Amino acid sequence: MIVPVYKVEKHIHRCLDSIVQQTYGNLEIILIDDGSPDESGRICDEYAAKDPRITVIHQQNGGISDARNKGLDKARGEYIGFVDSDDWIHLEMYQELVEIGFEHHADIAIGGHNYVTKSRIFPPYQMHGIQIYHTREAMIELLRDETFSNFMWNKIYKRDLFEGIRFPKGQVMEDMAVAYRLFLKAEKVVLHDRPLYYYVVDNPESISANHTLDFLYDHIHFCAVRLEHLKADYPEIISRQVFLIVKLARMFYAKYDRKRDVEYQKKNMSIRSVLKSYRKEILFHKDIEKGPKLKILLASVDDRAMNGYIRMRHRLFGGK
Repeated sequence: MIVPVYKVEKHIHRCLDSIVQQTYGNLEIILIDDGSPDESGRICDEYAAKDPRITVIHQQNGGISDARNKGLDKARGEYIGFVDSDDWIHLEMYQELVEIGFEHHADIAIGGHNYVTKSRIFPPYQMHGIQIYHTREAMIELLRDETFSNFMWNKIYKRDLFEGIRFPKGQVMEDMAVAYRLFLKAEKVVLHDRPLYYYVVDNPESISANHTLDFLYDHIHFCAVRLEHLKADYPEIISRQVFLIVKLARMFYAKYDRKRDVEYQKKNMSIRSVLKSYRKEILFHKDIEKGPKLKILLASVDDRAMNGYIRMRHRLFGGK
């Protein structure tokens, strides 16, 4: 398994303890100290001195994608897994995923996960029993994002799926950029209904409040790249993915419509190009309300027109 490590000295003991105490012992554990300025790297070395299964790679800070890529280059196991170093895993996670992976000859085995907040631990999905998917079914479920998601960390993958695939450096939403490409290569996917991964978040109900310019832009960018790649073979996904792009674009413009620096302009032009590509789908989309639809169609032409429309509505209707 591959664990990028950066500024997690307060949490890394919990994470690494849950890994080294796994009931499945035949693990290759690769810790990538991504130039962490705190004691995280030293703590990794301490664990490696006690456990021969652990390899530590120290590098200058390159981001989570670069760290994961270094781990992929080093890994030699039949399956690859990922853990974020501020999270933790159930002690039986890898035993259960490896067992169902081998039993069903799966290329990808998925476990359930829990969100962990300051006040509670809860699963985001309701699942019932072990489910088997072939390529098309698995891809549809991945894009629906209702049974399992793009997150890399609650799954194990046959290592050969990563041939020719690496995480994009310097961008966020790296899981979205990679997950669908792996699922396209997977002939069989098995889903375990037991929550086995503990994903630490502050408040999952208000994640959008923390969206940054980079996050929103990269999310839109990778949604568009994924849609272009898949729409010919998966026409049934177009409507849902266009709806997602519009939702993200609305968030982008609501948060940054008065920002006028070079970074904004560059990202804005790219988003406008995406919206132009799907004007027809946006225009006739039955689930996009008229007001937001008009805003986004105006934004696809010129965001000044969109902002003029917003100001007019504020004057006439008080921003409704």
